[in-house]
Amino acid sequence: MAVEPSSEFNLTQAAVLARYFTNLDRPVFALRNLPEVVKGALFSRYSRTEKSLRRVLLDEFINEPDSGFDALTTSAADADDMVAVRRAEEFYERVLVGYGDDSVAELAGAHVAVERTSTLAAKALEDSRIGISPLEKSTRYVRFDRPGRDGRFLYHRGPELAHPDYEPAADLLFETYSALIEPLTQAIRERFPIEEDETDRAWKAATRAKALDMLRGLLPAGTLTNLGLFGNGRAFEYLITKLAAHELPECRTLAGDLLRELSLVIPAFVKRALDERYGAPSAERLVRMRKAMTRLAPRTGATESAPSVRLIEHDPDAERKVVAAALFPYSDARWEDLQGDASQVLEAALSDRANRRQRPPRALEHAQYTFEIVANFAAYRDLHRHRMLTQDRQLLGTALGFDVPSGLAELG
Repeated sequence: MAVEPSSEFNLTQAAVLARYFTNLDRPVFALRNLPEVVKGALFSRYSRTEKSLRRVLLDEFINEPDSGFDALTTSAADADDMVAVRRAEEFYERVLVGYGDDSVAELAGAHVAVERTSTLAAKALEDSRIGISPLEKSTRYVRFDRPGRDGRFLYHRGPELAHPDYEPAADLLFETYSALIEPLTQAIRERFPIEEDETDRAWKAATRAKALDMLRGLLPAGTLTNLGLFGNGRAFEYLITKLAAHELPECRTLAGDLLRELSLVIPAFVKRALDERYGAPSAERLVRMRKAMTRLAPRTGATESAPSVRLIEHDPDAERKVVAAALFPYSDARWEDLQGDASQVLEAALSDRANRRQRPPRALEHAQYTFEIVANFAAYRDLHRHRMLTQDRQLLGTALGFDVPSGLAELG
C-alpha cells in the first residue's frame, strides 16, 4: 500500500501503520499482519475510547513500551513457536485481562483442521451453533472406500469397540458400498442421459454425486472424515470443555488435541478451557448432569418405525406474531395493536424472492414449531447443517429399523 499522510497521521506514523491496515484514510478498513491476541485486545480497547482504531493501535500498543507489542509481532523467523506462545501469554496478562476477556475472546479466531475423526465425533464438533463454522468432507462428492496406509478401510477403531463382530460388520458395509459405486453410477447415467446444454464434465460429476448420495447410508457412523473449523476463541474454549465431558473416548481425546493445538495460535483465549478453576469444574458438572438425566429419562424400548416427520408443538398465534413483527419497524403503533392482513403482509415480504440467498425477514423467527423426525443417519447429516435450529437427538442405533433409498431399489 502506498503510504500517504492523512489528516490524522503524519508521514512517519502512516508508514508505521500501513503494515497493519488496508487503508489509512477511509472509514471502512480491514486489519492485517496482527496476531489474533492483538486484534482482540485492540477491539476491546476500541470500545472504551473515543479514539479511532488506528490511533489506539499507534498510541496504546505500538508506542507503548510496556504493552509488549513489539515483541509479540516479531516475525516468525526471529522466534520459535514456544517463544511466540509465551509472548502471547505475556501480552494477554499485560493488556487483555483488564478489558473483559470473555467478550474479547469473541474478537479473535483460528482455523483448525481435524482429520481422521469418526462421523459421530464430527457431529459433536459441529454441534456448536454459534461462534464456530464447520465444513466437513462431503459424502456426496467424495468416495469413502479408499483404504488407509495399512490397506484397511477408514473407520474408527478403539478399545471401546472391541466386540469381535465390529470390524467384520464395518468391513462388509464398506465392501458393499465400494462394489455398488460403479454399477450404480452407470445405471444412473443410463436413466439420466446428458442434456443438450450440459457439459460432459458436469453431467459425469452430477451423476456420480447422485450415486454416492444413494449409497452413503451404507457408511457406518465410525467412518473417518475430515473437517475444518473456523471459530472465535470463546466458542473454541467452550467446545473443548464440552468435549472433555463427552461420553465418547474419541471426543475426550479431541478435547486435549484441540487445546494443545489452539494453545499454539490463540493461547490466551483457550487457557481456561480445562483449567482447575473454570474449565475442569464445568466439564465435571456436564458429566454429572448427563448421568442424572440418564437416570431420570424413561426407557420404554424403541420399536421399529418407518421414516416420519411429526409436528409435536406449534404456536397457534404464529401468523399474527409474524405479521406484527414484519410491520413493527415501519409503524408507530404498539405491538399488540398491529393486525395487518396476513396474506398481504406475507406476500409483500416473501413473494419476490428469486433465490435462497435473498433472505426472508427476521419476522419469521417469531413463529416456533417443534418436529420429531425419524430418519436415517445420512439424512440427518443434511439436517444437522442447519445449525440455527435448536436440535436434540437421541442415540443413533438400529432399534428403529432401516430404510433403503427408493431410487436404489428402482435401479435394481
